[in-house]
Amino acid sequence: CDTDDDNDGVADISDICPASSTGEPVDAGTGCTLLQLCPCEGARGSSKPWRNHGKYVSCVAKSTKVFVNQGLITETEKGAIVSDAAESNCGK
Repeated sequence: CDTDDDNDGVADISDICPASSTGEPVDAGTGCTLLQLCPCEGARGSSKPWRNHGKYVSCVAKSTKVFVNQGLITETEKGAIVSDAAESNCGK
């Protein structure tokens, strides 16, 4: 009886992203990676695309802040991730 099937440190009962990629940092509260929290196709849990590019970038910025606060990534990494999101075509 494995209580953490994807081995991300978040118990299956609390893990809203039960198939996190091995080795990727995950939010301790959700069990989700950044890509799972802010997929390019649209908001997590929705079948609709992002309303606009700014909504996507905002999701990435907020999620990376949580990851910094949890010690999962550095401020420098956060800046690079948000910059990449701003240059992407997600939400356009």
